[in-house]
Amino acid sequence: MNQREAKQLEVKCRWNGEQGFWECVHCGKPPSTFYVVTGHDHTDDSIWWCECRRDPSKLTHQPKGGMCLSCANLHADCSELPFSGMPIVGEHEGVKIVACTHRIKRG
Repeated sequence: MNQREAKQLEVKCRWNGEQGFWECVHCGKPPSTFYVVTGHDHTDDSIWWCECRRDPSKLTHQPKGGMCLSCANLHADCSELPFSGMPIVGEHEGVKIVACTHRIKRG
């Protein structure tokens, strides 16, 4: 993997204190780390990336579509939101459907 590919698969992570590890906000799994060599100690920068960004079929959570349609941010890129930590309202073909806690009602 090169730096460009790692950057394309970059994810935001959150600390899971209960389990004791950082997890991807999309799928809840621990991310991989790509170290970017930029300085004298060769660890000045790093990128957290996750396979779920490469293969959307690995996603485990998605927002309820109707909520997106009535959201003021309908056309925004919400792919970095922490869907795996939102309330589950259903399931479809193994993917948990969640109520988006970042929704801003239009109107």
